[in-house]
Amino acid sequence: MTATQALYLYRCVYAGFIVWASAKTFVEGWPAPAGHGHGSPHMALFIRGLAGSEILAALLFLWPATQVWSGGALIAIFAIATVVDLTAGGQPVRFAYYAATVAILVFLDLKLRAAVG
Repeated sequence: MTATQALYLYRCVYAGFIVWASAKTFVEGWPAPAGHGHGSPHMALFIRGLAGSEILAALLFLWPATQVWSGGALIAIFAIATVVDLTAGGQPVRFAYYAATVAILVFLDLKLRAAVG
C-alpha cells in the first residue's frame, strides 16, 4: 500500500464517520447540554440543514478533485457548529479536531500528489 492509498483510506474512514454522525444529528437532533434546550423549531430546522450540508460536503470530500472546496465547506460547517454549540452552553472541542483532520488530509494529499506527479 502506498502512502497516497493509505491517506485515501483514512479519508474514507473519516468521511464515513462524519456522514454517520451527521445522519444521526439529522435524524435525532442536536443534544443540547443540560438546561440549554434547542426548543425553537427554527433552530431544529437549522441544525438539520447544517447536518445535511455536512453529509454532502463529507461525501464530496471523498472525490480528490473537490477536496479543496469540500474541505473548505466542512471547515466552515464546523466553525458554524462551534458557534451554535457555544451559544447552547456546550464545549465544542470536537469541531476543532474535525477541522484539523480535514486540513491535514488536504495538505498531505496535495503534497503527496505533487511529489509523485
